[in-house]
Amino acid sequence: MNEEIRKTVLEYLALRPTGAFELSQITRMINMRGMLDIELEEKQVDEALVFLLGMDFVSVQHGGLGSSKHWQVTSPGILYHERGE
Repeated sequence: MNEEIRKTVLEYLALRPTGAFELSQITRMINMRGMLDIELEEKQVDEALVFLLGMDFVSVQHGGLGSSKHWQVTSPGILYHERGE
């Protein structure tokens, strides 16, 4: 299931390559769109994002005061998603 969650999070971000999103936005939109058969919790999405960050498939930008994180897909992440690997 962890792999499915990671692929879904990557897919969500790869389809919006110019956007950067907060954890709560990503979780809410994946659930609203029914991209998985289960209801995701923020903890699951956060774990997926940290894994994808380690693979250089996403990047994280911190808000002006450093409190909020905005996640964005990287070029390698888009390429991985497009190739369906």
